[in-house]
Amino acid sequence: MAAGLYGRFNRRSALTGAGRWVLAAFAVAVGAFGVVKRGCLRARGVCVNQSLCAGCEALNECSLPAAGRFRETTRSQSTHD
Repeated sequence: MAAGLYGRFNRRSALTGAGRWVLAAFAVAVGAFGVVKRGCLRARGVCVNQSLCAGCEALNECSLPAAGRFRETTRSQSTHD
């Protein structure tokens, strides 16, 4: 058996290390899928924030009718105050 930085190499450490790499790869894949899905939805004009315009980071660039109404409402309320 080969001795490395972590001592003797055995089956348990190999399986534990492989499991950690598989879990890390899975977490990265899930994150990438979420980012890609969100980008595709925004490109198709689908709301990515469950129609909650108040806290959405894409509100200024959003072309959906609900976002337009929200911008108009907040603009008119700010001019009346």
